[in-house]
Order: sequence, then structure tokens, then C-alpha cells
Amino acid sequence: MANIITLSRLLLIPLFLYFMFSSPPQNLLATIVFVAAALTDTLDGYVARRLDQVTELGKKIDPLTDRIFIVTAVIALYLRDNQPPLFVLAILLVRELSLLFGYFYLKQQAKQLPVSFLGKAATATLMTAFSFMILGYGLGLVLFYIGLFLYIISALDYTRFALRMIYR
Repeated sequence: MANIITLSRLLLIPLFLYFMFSSPPQNLLATIVFVAAALTDTLDGYVARRLDQVTELGKKIDPLTDRIFIVTAVIALYLRDNQPPLFVLAILLVRELSLLFGYFYLKQQAKQLPVSFLGKAATATLMTAFSFMILGYGLGLVLFYIGLFLYIISALDYTRFALRMIYR
């Protein structure tokens, strides 16, 4: 069940993109789909733990799905609204790809990096920011920069923790 919820997040991406790029853009519907997809990230983990359905597949596809979801949202916002600026988009993409590759590298070493509160707070801030940005509210860009700052700090924290795990 948890893996189905995770996969539903992937399946919501095309619908999100459809509403983002329809003519005229359907911002409210895009936001509703985006928020529903974002909530599946919390729901799948809860269901997996609550129903004792944590699987190796789920451990692999959940972080991959998260990265795809976030990258898709930020690229869509850039393509449609030219926000955030390209250099900021590049920072976010490098962070996402670095964490993804780091995650899989650690998995090969039979090590797992626990999710941090800071990482969760950064993601929640970005998801909230994206929702406001899709709707065209200026608060969204402010929250985006706060979330990006937290994202960078959490990436540095994850890197520090991962290096400790590798070189112990």
C-alpha cells in the first residue's frame, strides 16, 4: 500500500504539469494536485511504518520520487514564470542530484543516512513556497529562498554526517 502511495506521487506529476501549462494556466487545480502529491510523501512513510510495510523497494523509490517531484516542480515554475532565477534553479538541481547520488552510494556501502528534522523542515518550506508560487503570490518566492537556505544547510549537514559514516 505504501509503495502504491509513493507511485501515485509520480502519476500526479503529468496532471500537475498539464494544469501548469494549460492555456490559460489552471493555477488553482495545479496547486491542488501539487499539494495532494506533496501530502503523499508524508502519507506513504506513515502507512509503511504503521502497517509494517517498509520494503527495500519503498526505501529506493521514495527518495527517487521525492527528487523527481521537487525537480519537476521547480523546473515547471522556471519555464512558466521564470522564477526562481536560473542560478538558483542550478543550486537546487545540484543539491538534489548530489543527495540522490550520495543516497545510492551509501546504500551500496550498506549504510543509510537518516532523514533529519532540518531536511524535513526544508522540504516542507519548499513545498509551501511552491504552492504559493504556483498561485502567483509573492510570499511564495520569499518562502522559496528560506527553504533554499534550509536546503543548502541540510545538504551540508547530510554531507558531514555521510562522510563520518564512510570514514569511521
